[in-house]
Amino acid sequence: MAIAATVLKDANVYIFDEPTSYLDIKQRLKMAKFIQSLATDNTAVLVVEHDLIILDYMAELVHLMYGKPGCFGVCVPA
Repeated sequence: MAIAATVLKDANVYIFDEPTSYLDIKQRLKMAKFIQSLATDNTAVLVVEHDLIILDYMAELVHLMYGKPGCFGVCVPA
């Protein structure tokens, strides 16, 4: 529901945090294709996702971020 409400807004940037949580694999693939279709020359999409397989499927560019609590951590372009 939240994804549908977000997409109804006309925006230049869409940000999704864990969009595939609680979805089965078929629903995850459909959601990944849908989110991927939102990215155009004039529209950017930022996705924060714990499921790296789905993230790799939907993304052209991936940055992995990790670190210790209380520290700045590490950002690795993959």
